[in-house]
Amino acid sequence: MEKYFISYNYANRTGSGFGCTQTLIDRKITDIDVVREIAKSIEKDYGFDSGSVIILSFQRFDQ
Repeated sequence: MEKYFISYNYANRTGSGFGCTQTLIDRKITDIDVVREIAKSIEKDYGFDSGSVIILSFQRFDQ
């Protein structure tokens, strides 16, 4: 498992802002598809509208 720090921007009907979180995934981030999966996971976990989260940066935690 890989642990990442994620910073993101969100925009929805009530406003916009920035956030950060950590995520634990079963593989390294190697392409845009993994980044999109993480964005969708953030939307689901925090109740954001679909398509409202943009990943700004990520950093893998040393393990």
